Amino acid sequence: MGVVSMVQGAAGMIDKEDEDSDASDEEIERRKTERKEAELEKLYQDQKRRWLNRERSRTAAVEREKARDKEEQAQKEAEKEAVAKRLREWNDDVETSRKAEEYYLDRSTWIRNRATFRSREANMDDMDRNAEDKEKARDAQQKEQARGMADDFLNRQAAELDIKAPREPQRFKLSLGAAAQKAQAAATGRRTVAEVEGLLEDEEEADNSAKRTLIPIKFDNAADAMGLTEEERAQAARQLAADIPSDKEGLWKWPVKWEFVDETVLSEQLKPFVEKKIMEYLGVQEQMLVEVAEDHIRKRGEPQALVEELEGALDEEAEILVKKLWRMIIFFSESEKRGLSA
Repeated sequence: MGVVSMVQGAAGMIDKEDEDSDASDEEIERRKTERKEAELEKLYQDQKRRWLNRERSRTAAVEREKARDKEEQAQKEAEKEAVAKRLREWNDDVETSRKAEEYYLDRSTWIRNRATFRSREANMDDMDRNAEDKEKARDAQQKEQARGMADDFLNRQAAELDIKAPREPQRFKLSLGAAAQKAQAAATGRRTVAEVEGLLEDEEEADNSAKRTLIPIKFDNAADAMGLTEEERAQAARQLAADIPSDKEGLWKWPVKWEFVDETVLSEQLKPFVEKKIMEYLGVQEQMLVEVAEDHIRKRGEPQALVEELEGALDEEAEILVKKLWRMIIFFSESEKRGLSA
């Protein structure tokens, strides 16, 4: 029985007692007012407790982040000072007698190693420059394509309004973000986190209203998915998202195909999703919580155990986060198993 129904039932019993009592109308009304104020006070205190828990977690996260930054900065300063001190006090005669440095121990070996090091550094610089040039060229190409798509769209709109050359306008949706996501998905062979999150959220909303009617595509492994068109793969992905439960009981019982949750899925899909959600809940990036979730997934832990680990910092949002995360894990593992990600 829910809290609301319990409160309503208790209120009904008390109202009946008031009706059966000999108290005056003023006294009955006073009692009702006091009960309502007590209920509002209880709700206020509950919301206050949740707000305080959230603020404590957020403050602790900010303090830990500041402490880490301060510690890293102090370590860098110490290393810089140590190197500067050594260079200030450098003595060729002492180093020559010690022969601890390769330069003084074996000059020919030092020259060869130095040449190899400089060559490797030059190659790395060239690779960085080439990667930067490719990135710039790719950005320019994407901008040019977007500009061409926009011009094409405007031309079609103008042609549609032109009576002399009427034609059925082609359906078109301009979305640079979607284009970028599709390019990324094509490069990695997997759907992006945003795409999967939107797909799962759409199906979760559909569960709360009318269930979407899908034509079943029967397959259990990647071999069954070979030869499917892009539309059939998209339909199969929607069917998979619809099949994944959104309630806690169903999610916790679903057997996760852990053998398909590899390091690539963990680092490129699941970890960014956890980072995003924790940022939404706390307002700061708490890397410690991200590492807790990442380690738990790597150990193939149970979802309820992860909820209990995160409750101290996220309070009631811990279960919400784990439910969303578990749906993502199930979707990616099932997609890999069924050959939908390739």
